[in-house]
Amino acid sequence: KGNVLDTIMPIMDLDLGAMFAAKFARERLSIGGQIKFIRSTILDVSANTAALNIGLISRLGDGFRAGCNIMNLGFPIKYINTRERLPMGFNIGVATKVTREKRLLLALSSSKFIDSPYKIALGSEYRVNKTIDLRIGYQLKLADDNQSFLKHLSSGIGINDRKYSVNAAYIW
Repeated sequence: KGNVLDTIMPIMDLDLGAMFAAKFARERLSIGGQIKFIRSTILDVSANTAALNIGLISRLGDGFRAGCNIMNLGFPIKYINTRERLPMGFNIGVATKVTREKRLLLALSSSKFIDSPYKIALGSEYRVNKTIDLRIGYQLKLADDNQSFLKHLSSGIGINDRKYSVNAAYIW
């Protein structure tokens, strides 16, 4: 009596997608999208769905870009007998390459998902070489949420060749 046992609830989400893009207006405007498969597992229950992301990027000169996208257009995800809609959202942001060698990119974005408050995030990407990009990001606290610094931190890596890329991220 009186003892509290901590339990760990195994949760895993997988988002696997194929992307496409096309350049227009003398390569200053890009339109792209991602078709993605989503698998979510909570305890021993798994659910699957598919969704679409659509975005637009404008290259405004000297490494400066502005863009927007709509995320998670798709079908609800069904856990046993419960259907949950995906958190559809909108994102707008700007980015610029800040070093002479154009290896460091800094970005600022704002996003709004259904049933969630606005979020503002800062991020950077460092191109180690033609193949590897390292990324780090931080979501600003807009309210006193009493969560740790790491709760808002993310990191990632991109591995690229001329036609394909593989990207992985970890959200702390």
